[in-house]
Amino acid sequence: MTKTNSFLLLAGGILNILGALFHFAFWYLFNWKDTLSTLSTIDRNIMLMLNYCLATFFLLIGIMCIRFRKNITESLLGRFLLLTLGIVYAVRLALEFILPGGTIFMAAFLAVMILCFFIPALIPTGSIRDRGFSFR
Repeated sequence: MTKTNSFLLLAGGILNILGALFHFAFWYLFNWKDTLSTLSTIDRNIMLMLNYCLATFFLLIGIMCIRFRKNITESLLGRFLLLTLGIVYAVRLALEFILPGGTIFMAAFLAVMILCFFIPALIPTGSIRDRGFSFR
């Protein structure tokens, strides 16, 4: 595993954990007690469940990226996971410009997340190259 890949996965892991904390704080940050009360019970519960599931996903991905950096960069499955995460953040970045209310700060944050996952996914490591695994 290269130092660059290790650093990017560590940064991506930390940023995912910060994203999880941000999502867990939505109830207070966006005054969801009042704003979601205008929705039907089903719609309000869907919003809350999706948000908490997404926050939990971010937290677990962050922990995984920090704890299993070498395993992730040196296996085909791990690199596919990184590529998948990069695509998810790329879609999210595109939506930042398509949907109203997007911000430059969020776009920059998402661009960094994309790099943190695409670069380690696309740079082959010695052990994968030696076994004949490659996305190319």
